[in-house]
Amino acid sequence: RTQDMVEERALQLVKDLCEQHNGRIHAVYSDNGVLETMYIRGRGYDWKLTNNKYKSGIQMVSTYIWQPDKDETRPHGEK
Repeated sequence: RTQDMVEERALQLVKDLCEQHNGRIHAVYSDNGVLETMYIRGRGYDWKLTNNKYKSGIQMVSTYIWQPDKDETRPHGEK
C-alpha cells in the first residue's frame, strides 16, 4: 500500500536525522513503534514535537518550545 510505504520512508528519514544530528535530535517511540515525540535542540530554543492523534491531514503534530527545567520528560536520560 502506498500509505504504508510513505510512513515507512518517513520513519527512516527520522532515524537518519537522529543519527546525523546525534545529541541534537532525539526521537521517542511507543511500545508498538509509533513515533510519539521528537526533541530538537536549537540555538535559541529547544523544541518538542508531539504526535497529536486528534489532528488530521498534513499537520498531525503539536509543537512546543521545550524548557527542560519545567518539563519532567527529558531525552537521553538527563536529570
